[in-house]
Amino acid sequence: MRLISKIVSRVIWPNLLFSALLVLPLTVSALPSSSLPSWFTNVENDPKLVSDVGVGETLELARQDALSNIAKSLHSQVSATTEINIATSGNAPKTTDLAVNNTSSHTQVSTKEMALSMVFWTHATQIEGIFYVRGQITLAEWVAVNQNRLSVYLEQVEKIISKPNWKLIDYRNSLALDTESIEALTSMLAPYSFSSNLTRQTMAALNNKQRDYVTQHCFSVKKSHDKVTDKYFLPVLESAVHRAGLLVSDDDRCEVISVIARNDKIAEQQIRTTFLIQIANYESHQMQVVGEGLSYKARLISAAHNLSVMLEKQGGILLQE
Repeated sequence: MRLISKIVSRVIWPNLLFSALLVLPLTVSALPSSSLPSWFTNVENDPKLVSDVGVGETLELARQDALSNIAKSLHSQVSATTEINIATSGNAPKTTDLAVNNTSSHTQVSTKEMALSMVFWTHATQIEGIFYVRGQITLAEWVAVNQNRLSVYLEQVEKIISKPNWKLIDYRNSLALDTESIEALTSMLAPYSFSSNLTRQTMAALNNKQRDYVTQHCFSVKKSHDKVTDKYFLPVLESAVHRAGLLVSDDDRCEVISVIARNDKIAEQQIRTTFLIQIANYESHQMQVVGEGLSYKARLISAAHNLSVMLEKQGGILLQE
């Protein structure tokens, strides 16, 4: 009987204690709404302001929570005004094209759209070790700041599309433009700005310029008259041009890509291949890869594969300068 009572006490009491510990944090952290300040529980509606509250174990965490809630409030305002689908978390995928008038778009308003200097902290208090804050931003200031950000992006676009005769570097730079940020800012500012049509026209001009370059420019990979280079490495370069979405042709009017390759033995079963790749008369790139294999042919095949992998990582023939 004593043994049974000991077993029961060892099993039941720890379980009861564990259950009590699970419930305890809930009862301690939960404060009745009457204990909270009125400015925390009552929301003032002012169309000129975006205001919200935050709570946290430190003042910094409470302010971060408030910033997140203000961002969500901006979501609601934009959504209510334009009836667009808002992505409230994660990186919003690029699902719309500014060159066309789609009826839906995906926008992300995050704390990066709100500089800390824009936030005015109206209230802050500490109750039983927990911080409560309220912050607000002026909607007009938020619009002005993000309108300026959009203008900076568009200036970069206009600078590129204004060039009359594109070279490969211009096409490469056009692909590096932050079009996702332009799209997100345009969608967010649509209810408050009249520049969305101008933005769409600018992005349409960029798309047209990119399309014209791809369809009107071609590249010819020139033979080096070195049998090893032409057999193992020229096909890799041609494939890299194709992967970049560019045309490969033997037409004399195409821009010429030439390559010089040197193979050096660095170990019993290794070679180091050094490439000098020349694109037309305005770009040159030097690259090195290592090939491994039991035979010289196997080492060349390995070097060609490693060159292909390197070019693919760099965007086909769109080599990084």
